[in-house]
Amino acid sequence: MIINRIGAEFVYEGDAFVIGQPVVGTSQSEYEGLYGLITEIRDGKDKETENDMPDIYCAFDPPVLPHDIEELEKRFSSLYQNPKKLEGISLDEVIMAPEMVKVVEVPEKCRRFLPVYIVVEDWARAWGRGHEGFIDGEYDKNHYLIQIGERRLAASEEFIKRVSVS
Repeated sequence: MIINRIGAEFVYEGDAFVIGQPVVGTSQSEYEGLYGLITEIRDGKDKETENDMPDIYCAFDPPVLPHDIEELEKRFSSLYQNPKKLEGISLDEVIMAPEMVKVVEVPEKCRRFLPVYIVVEDWARAWGRGHEGFIDGEYDKNHYLIQIGERRLAASEEFIKRVSVS
């Protein structure tokens, strides 16, 4: 059986996998920490692998932070015993076993929000645009402002349980 229609669901050992659903690679996979989408699920005679589990096809987003890129390149270079660069690592049409991906709850479906505090900075120079600055009661064309800001973080129930303090 081949499932590839967006929104189609496949249940395996109590876990539901939906085509188009966001996932993250688990520690059971070389793609650990990468985010992607389920693009197809194959089971039975249509599978490409020989294990007993369904084949879950995923398309992963490439990492963007230099550290994450370096870690992925090291992981695949070690796996293939050959130097690998990000461009040479397949990120789409990746066949995963169910335990190799974890479904990510979509933020729009989260019903709880946590306050997150961030440092906000603002600056301007005489030739740039920005807010006016006063130092010791006198106008200064150069200034720097730093303050604490509050934002809301959409959080799933599972995340709340993990970070809550007993």
